[in-house]
Parts: sequence; C-alpha cells; structure tokens
Amino acid sequence: MKGYVLYPYGAYLNPISGRREYNNGVDIGSFAGSEVYATAPGTVYEIGYTRNTGYFVKVSHKYGWKTIYSNMDRLKVKQGQQVSKTEVIGFVGKTEASPNYMLHYEIHVGTRAINPFAFLNQIQD
Repeated sequence: MKGYVLYPYGAYLNPISGRREYNNGVDIGSFAGSEVYATAPGTVYEIGYTRNTGYFVKVSHKYGWKTIYSNMDRLKVKQGQQVSKTEVIGFVGKTEASPNYMLHYEIHVGTRAINPFAFLNQIQD
C-alpha cells in the first residue's frame, strides 16, 4: 500500500484532541479502498470489527512475531487462512475515531509492540 505517515510509532501530539498520545504502531494515510497487503507470510489468527478500529486482521508469523492491521472497511481473508507476503488482506477505510482514510499497522514480538518503521521495507519471506 502506498501512503504517508499520519501518526508515527511512539509518543506524539494528536492534532485532533490536542493531547499527547502513544501509538503502538504507525498510522499510514491513503485513499479510500486502497489494498492492504500482508507484510510477511503467516496465519490469520483473529479478525473482527470495533467502532474505534474498524475491521482488523491479526496475523501470526515465525518466531512469535505478529502483525496487526486495522482501520479497514472490508476484509479479504478469513480466520485460519494462510497468507503470503504481499497478499491482499483488506481495504483501507476510516472509523469514528479517525476522520482520515488510513491503515493502522503494528508489529509485536511476543506481547511487546515494536517500532514498525525499521521493518516495513525489510520484511523477508
């Protein structure tokens, strides 16, 4: 997915609320309906929907790594499905919590969220 950084990983000043907040991932602005791709091969272990996150997909990978994709308005995968790197898993949307079309993307090692910037262009099969 092509886009631009709306909100970075870590602490930032939210321009909407005016408050300092912490982001466990990165929010990437894009166009409505843009395809969202899996960043590495893995297994979809959870899908769902909330008013704040829109549709979300959680994928487990080797070595206890997990990726989380949210703020989508449609999904193209099912729970338990194997996905390959660059496979379309959903489509960018927006939610009540965000006026922007964007993807929220997180990487976790075990239970700890890590900065995804170091990996976005480096993830290998």
